[in-house]
Amino acid sequence: MGNETSMIQNNTIKIFSRFVCLFAILILSACSQNNSNKVNYNDCQSISFPATLKNQITSKLSTYPDIPGAVVAVYHPSVGYSIASFGLSNKFPSTPMPVDAVFDVGSVMKLINWIALEKAFEEGKVSYLNLISQYIPELATVLPGNPTVQNLTQHSTGLIDIPPSALTDLLTHLGDAAPYTYTFSEALGFLQNEDTNGFTNGIKDGFNVGAHWNYSTWGARIGAEIVMRSENKDIKEIVRTKIFSPLGLKSTFHMGFVDLPTKLAQGYGNDQGDPNEPQEFWELSQYQTASSLFGGNIWSSACDLLNFSTAISQPEREFLKPETILNRTQSLLLIGGGQPNNTIYQGRGVMKYSLFNTGDFWIHAGAGLSSHSSVTGYHESKKLAITILTNLDPDLIQNDYGLHFEVMKIIDDFFI
Repeated sequence: MGNETSMIQNNTIKIFSRFVCLFAILILSACSQNNSNKVNYNDCQSISFPATLKNQITSKLSTYPDIPGAVVAVYHPSVGYSIASFGLSNKFPSTPMPVDAVFDVGSVMKLINWIALEKAFEEGKVSYLNLISQYIPELATVLPGNPTVQNLTQHSTGLIDIPPSALTDLLTHLGDAAPYTYTFSEALGFLQNEDTNGFTNGIKDGFNVGAHWNYSTWGARIGAEIVMRSENKDIKEIVRTKIFSPLGLKSTFHMGFVDLPTKLAQGYGNDQGDPNEPQEFWELSQYQTASSLFGGNIWSSACDLLNFSTAISQPEREFLKPETILNRTQSLLLIGGGQPNNTIYQGRGVMKYSLFNTGDFWIHAGAGLSSHSSVTGYHESKKLAITILTNLDPDLIQNDYGLHFEVMKIIDDFFI
């Protein structure tokens, strides 16, 4: 009897152990499937970059002597993720461009801040239909026509792009020994005192809220302020914990959170080896100063941005709720920029337009502060994601956006 009891107990333990193991396997499998939605550098190199495509891009880059180097990352369901680097990361000394180089991604920061606003909307902390002044009371007397948060995201508030007085003041602080921190009140002051080029107190003359369109970088600054006040946290901390970390963006950060990375695409020398080349690369303190004025300054890699652009565009990535993505053209007509009539807007922001008459494309083209330029986007109907990061020569640069659109056309033709 004792042996039978012992055998039953042993069998029970074995069955229970197997059940626990099976349960653990199922949990691990579920976690693995969930993590499969996240992209890392190995995923971006899941296939070799198509040789024919690389040759075509190399040939196109050769026609732009003001752009010595680039990193291009693409995603398409038929081939997965792929990435390639081109040219030089630095001219002096001559340094080949690595695929995981980190760039100042310029106005892509505004897109990331707008996505933080979408997150706040999903969490019920912000409503697009509420007045902007409900979140920032001091704007009640600054923004005529009672614009809503939705008007802000649609660039239909009449706000100026960037007050020239803000840029003038920024230049006076770039030589400071320590970073200068702008307050929101200072940013608001630049807006209220801006009476120039058809604007009064920073608002376009004769503008009708909700009926007209005027692209505004300062609108993105106000959007970041709404997110910060709704969360009672700094925008840098918000995007780090709600966007960068969940998506596994290992090389995306606000300057000031970390020291300069070793794989930074420096562009044109930073006075390393060529006494005739001016200092084109800002010091860390200068980036921190500009960051406080514009609501952030983000650095990233091509692979990280490719991950980001697919995550904010594909419901299956489960980063944003499907209804947030699918209703974006109604609730957020355009995230960060673009024209309501779907024509190409050659400037900074997100544009929704007919890409070469072949389908809708959400795209961001952002200029870096001194020596970088960036573009990242997702082709809705073709499921094609593209990220292009380049380093520039500010003394020569004329057509960085032209290059981006030409390379996008090459990629579009190759995959479709």
